[in-house]
Amino acid sequence: MASLSQKSGVLGTRLAAHLLRRTSFNYSKQRVDEFATKTVNQAMALLMAPTPPLQVAEPIDPVTGLTWINNTSPPPINFNNTIYVMGYWFNELIQDPTINMKMAFFLHTNFATSWEVVTNSSMIYDHHQLLRLYGKGNFKELTKKVTLDNMMLIYLNNNQNTKTAPNENYARELLELFTIGKDPQTYTEDDVKAAARVLTGFLNAPRVAGQTTYIDPDTGLHAGRALFSRHNTDDKQFSAAFPDANGNPTLIAGATNQADMYRELDDFLDMIFNQIDTARHIVRKIYRQFVNTKIDAEVENDIIIPLANTFKNNNYELAPVLNRLFKSQHFYNEDGYGANNKIIGGMIKSPMEMLAHVIKFFDVQLPDQQTEGSLFYSTFTNGFLRNTFFSLTGFMLNAPDTVASYPAYHQSPQWDDSWFISSTIIPRYKVGAMFVTGRRVLVGGSLGAKMDSVGYIENALNISAPSDAVAVVDELIEYLFPEIPQQERSDYFLNDIFLEGLNVLNWFFEWDHYQTSGDDSDVRIPLDSLITALLGSPEFQTL
Repeated sequence: MASLSQKSGVLGTRLAAHLLRRTSFNYSKQRVDEFATKTVNQAMALLMAPTPPLQVAEPIDPVTGLTWINNTSPPPINFNNTIYVMGYWFNELIQDPTINMKMAFFLHTNFATSWEVVTNSSMIYDHHQLLRLYGKGNFKELTKKVTLDNMMLIYLNNNQNTKTAPNENYARELLELFTIGKDPQTYTEDDVKAAARVLTGFLNAPRVAGQTTYIDPDTGLHAGRALFSRHNTDDKQFSAAFPDANGNPTLIAGATNQADMYRELDDFLDMIFNQIDTARHIVRKIYRQFVNTKIDAEVENDIIIPLANTFKNNNYELAPVLNRLFKSQHFYNEDGYGANNKIIGGMIKSPMEMLAHVIKFFDVQLPDQQTEGSLFYSTFTNGFLRNTFFSLTGFMLNAPDTVASYPAYHQSPQWDDSWFISSTIIPRYKVGAMFVTGRRVLVGGSLGAKMDSVGYIENALNISAPSDAVAVVDELIEYLFPEIPQQERSDYFLNDIFLEGLNVLNWFFEWDHYQTSGDDSDVRIPLDSLITALLGSPEFQTL
């Protein structure tokens, strides 16, 4: 049966790769080899290590070469500044060696916002920095911070929520999507109205040069503010769905001044997080995004409910839940549940996961933001990320389709199958061709980065024997695919794609010629063909 009992022994290559594919955008052979020698305790200690510093403190305007987010004299902002933040954030997501940035992305899918709706780049930056700060932290505390976040206040219209004109948008999504969920019915329409009244008077506070009034002391980020004159000061009555300590429907006392608005907000959030359904709703989301989209009665009883109890009993700290889940026999298909339910290789990669894993696995060097700003932001970010790969794969980083997030994370029964539909298959299959050529092969133009296939294979840390054609193919397959395919399939990549019907000795002599002459033309073509085929295979679509 499904079990949270801890896995024993060292991970080995297959399970180390599984763990890293699911928990990090920073996936490489060297990292797999490192984790392969670790027990789950040792591996999770590395993934749960303190969050490393940002690679670059904030985005850079490629026109001026200056930053503008925290700059008191910002350079002129052109129409593309939100795109710059997206490219900047993509680079930060794929560099992090811990689980933190993968969790920051998960938190983004839970507290969905979009830079296509809120176009203030400073607010976008602050919002995603907030998610980064709480990637392994306290979910309940983050919920309060998000409630007061400038981007969220605008995105779901709570900045328009006043005592004379209540706006229920944020209150409804806070309950339905962000915390307790609606299945089974866990709140009433009257609860939404009462929640909206609690949230009246909280509005965004735009950045002003030199202004420090609305800096959150916990995060150092700009945040929204409370305005008592716009707040509903009545007591707020909730339904029996939210019982108090005595079992009666919760009544929250109205605030008596501006400072007391924060106490009222705390009482409201305490009420929500006192319900076990809140813990279960968030744990189900974690499970579906990191383990399997299928939650049957066995998983609900043996995995979700115990993890939800862990979550609630630890005051909604994420770390205990993540540690227990990713150390479990269940996560590694070692509890018997996986006999009929595939976990390893059982999910379809998101476009974000696919792209990040290609870049990090093959050590593709992206343009430097500080010295090659135009190439990074205009060519790679705007030309490739936004207008080619993300747009054609039905995914836009930090801009989900709706407040419910990207379809793969909320739309039943399709779930992650929604990543792989007729309109998005071609760009997924072409990702290898784009990186080996450095061209946006589907629409034309430079990609802004290019893979060095020969340099990758030549590195002894990547391939044990570059002159051995069988080793090259087998070792790439072992690390790129979640499961080793049948020999017939491996032979196809070796003989039909890589060698094109020639003998393995041909490759040996071609590689030897390259080593002595320095002319890589005869080895680069078959390597590019092999990598293109592997990255365009059905096996590479899964994780």
